[in-house]
Amino acid sequence: MTMPPPQNPQHGQNPYPAAPAPQPPYAGTPAGSGYAPVQPTPATNGTDLGKVGFIIGIAAIAIGFVLTFLTTIIATSGSYISSTYFVISSVNLYLTFLLGIAALVLGIIGLRRAPSSRALAGIAIGIGVTVIVSRLTSMLMSAISSLYW
Repeated sequence: MTMPPPQNPQHGQNPYPAAPAPQPPYAGTPAGSGYAPVQPTPATNGTDLGKVGFIIGIAAIAIGFVLTFLTTIIATSGSYISSTYFVISSVNLYLTFLLGIAALVLGIIGLRRAPSSRALAGIAIGIGVTVIVSRLTSMLMSAISSLYW
């Protein structure tokens, strides 16, 4: 029980009524009330692997684009150095291949664990497969072309 606030003798009664006592929360809602009980949301483990796989997949595409652009600039420049071209091409090939594998694995794990971002996990799987297939194709074409040159 709360005490009412003191009265101000200059102005008469206090215009603000006393606050009601706090009510304890309901344990459940009665049947037929029209309200469903609130279900607690499950706690996530802190990182959503589907999102991480998506970010890694996007990074693989971006790094592949930048390094391919850089090798094109080196190949068309007047001072072409084959060792620099070879190093950048190899880093491009193997780094993006490994990032594609990481995106694929994290996308698959994220698809199984967290149903909250199935779309990003699916996109990570798609990006990972695409990067892996394109890099394997590139490796195969390099191996075939080395037989003829």
